[in-house]
Amino acid sequence: MARQVLDFVETNYKTLPFCSRWIVKKFGTRGLISLKQLVQAGALHNYDELVETSHKKVVRKNIL
Repeated sequence: MARQVLDFVETNYKTLPFCSRWIVKKFGTRGLISLKQLVQAGALHNYDELVETSHKKVVRKNIL
């Protein structure tokens, strides 16, 4: 499962940040265990949340 998660991340995000909820959406809660394994193995790294200097959210919803 960890290999599937890593392949998904490499294919869809390359070097861009992503959040664990996107992994859960794709793989379910077992994806979280795989993420933890990948971090422990050094294949992925955790980073703090991205916040702008104005303290606003980095991502906002599109309003149509």
